[in-house]
Amino acid sequence: MFDAPQVMPRALYSRSSVETIRTSEIFERNKKTKNIKTILSFPSRKTCDLRANRKAEEQPMRRLLQVATVPCCILLGAAAFAQNIHFKPPSSSPSFFDNGLTLTASGFLAGLGNQDILVELFASAQATAICTNPGGSTQPPGRNPAPATVAGQEPIPSTEVKNGTVSFSVTTRPPTSPIPGAPDCPNSGWTETITDLKFTLALVEVEQPVGTEALAACFALSGPSGTTGKVSATPVDLSQCAVLEDAP
Repeated sequence: MFDAPQVMPRALYSRSSVETIRTSEIFERNKKTKNIKTILSFPSRKTCDLRANRKAEEQPMRRLLQVATVPCCILLGAAAFAQNIHFKPPSSSPSFFDNGLTLTASGFLAGLGNQDILVELFASAQATAICTNPGGSTQPPGRNPAPATVAGQEPIPSTEVKNGTVSFSVTTRPPTSPIPGAPDCPNSGWTETITDLKFTLALVEVEQPVGTEALAACFALSGPSGTTGKVSATPVDLSQCAVLEDAP
């Protein structure tokens, strides 16, 4: 006859011992199957110290990157700011004044950077002249003189720029007079003198920094009724002013 299986007394199977056995079995089973999500692990003191040291080393580097980023943003902002140069509102164009033989354009610029500025003015005009002979007698020329082209410029130092704005007032040089050879008089022995210019077209260019064109605007001009006075200006396509850039 077979011996009856021995049964461990019920009192030996406490709840805590059963849970300990099950936990141990689960741990060993997961360890063999490499189920790292189930296995509970705790960092050693050495690992904690390494992590703390690494975090302490990263803090100064983060602060350095933050500080270094600020001037970069400032420089990029200044570059973008300088690319938006325009005539300061509410006027979308300068004011023009006919001085008789010269033209003045004045106004305000906005959106400027911190470099020096050069404002240039080119203009074309119908000329009025008079012919004088060697004896001093005068008469109108036999035909109207060729259109005159004049130019002028105003350099503006960066120190005058305040909050991205600055005022300007640029005047053209007078035309060459007397006209060499007196082409519109009876002969070259006469003297042909320009007495007035009636301006018809103007080109305003702004360079910042000097040598780099940042703004160009073309205007059709009319007036005044007399030899001097305020001139009306109408913005036109820039291509109409292309010939003015060859002005002396």
